[in-house]
Amino acid sequence: MKSEYQWNGGSGSWGSETYYDLFGVDRDGEELLGHLRPLLRRLNQYGKLLQRLKTEGGKVRDLRQLTQLLATPIKLRGRFGGDKRVPLTEPQAVRSYLSSVHHGLRFEIRTAKHGFPLYYLARTSSDYFGTYSLILEDYYRSPGYEEHDPDWERFSCTTRFGEAERLLRLSPYRMWAEDRAAHEAEEPPAVEADEADDDNKSAFGYGSFGYGRSSYRDELTADRLLYTVGRYVLDAAWHEDQRFAGGVAELLHMTAFRETMELLALCLGANLSSLRSVAMSKRGEAATAFFASAYRNKPIHTLLQALPEVEGPALVQFRERARTLYPKLATSFGKLMRFEGGLSCFQSSQPVYRSFIANYRRLGLLGFHLTDEFLDACAVLEEQSRQISEAVLEATVNPN
Repeated sequence: MKSEYQWNGGSGSWGSETYYDLFGVDRDGEELLGHLRPLLRRLNQYGKLLQRLKTEGGKVRDLRQLTQLLATPIKLRGRFGGDKRVPLTEPQAVRSYLSSVHHGLRFEIRTAKHGFPLYYLARTSSDYFGTYSLILEDYYRSPGYEEHDPDWERFSCTTRFGEAERLLRLSPYRMWAEDRAAHEAEEPPAVEADEADDDNKSAFGYGSFGYGRSSYRDELTADRLLYTVGRYVLDAAWHEDQRFAGGVAELLHMTAFRETMELLALCLGANLSSLRSVAMSKRGEAATAFFASAYRNKPIHTLLQALPEVEGPALVQFRERARTLYPKLATSFGKLMRFEGGLSCFQSSQPVYRSFIANYRRLGLLGFHLTDEFLDACAVLEEQSRQISEAVLEATVNPN
């Protein structure tokens, strides 16, 4: 795997972007898959048999075959030559092998309700400057793995080096990122090579390395696009504290509330100066398009479009307005959650938040029992959310 670093002008510390585990994966993806194919083949065999037992039933010989699949060593090709034989019953040995192939690989195991193990194999990007690590690509996930995690599509948690590691799962958007990167690669450069090189140096401060447009660093890849979106935007816009509010917003179809909640979190938690620099780059253009088509958030899309033209005072204004308006949004949501008689399935007039918390893992069932009065209150919150996001984005036009 190729490794390249960015040195921030020789000031004695590494730059704010750590691409050490991104380089080489997009180009050498087939080589990486070549190491993983024997393991993936075994996981698929195990998963199909387990799913068949779960849905159709089986006999004792099927259980023996399942046990044999777990216990039989898998012949794995070493990255630097030599073969290793590792069974799935020795997960630590599997993890050790995967770490030798690529240190971003994660191999997680959960125990299903029926007692059999469920597996998840993915590739991540760790960043010491971010709150979360990023899951960039899924290789295998056992059917039913997400049963214990209602927020699977956004957050995940694992253990690494004996400590909890929180993850943002961006892998569902990988196909879109690959299509976008392929489309960008087909387009001719908008400016001359020398001029483009000067623009890149000013935007990212490559210093004495002076990578040109034709270099791998300037190439838009799916990894780099997902890293940019996750590191600079979603690391701040998404937060575990939003789980309950986000689940309720999905149940009640409150799109404006979810978008405004994420916009405020972005303005309060992100480095807007760095985000503005990224928004002016080729990666920034693709990241802006991400919020228009892959993960729709109109206020964040508008913000990223406007950032290249925003002056310094307006960046401060974004944060100040978000700090002022966030309590207003939280208060309005709290008022909605204290609404009494919002569910027709309960005779007593209890606040709806009690039912939502008690049924958090099955919120969809409550959607059939929402009263018209409660839905009207949701519409009021939606309108307030739109007004709040407009007030925040007004700083792009009038920083005063």
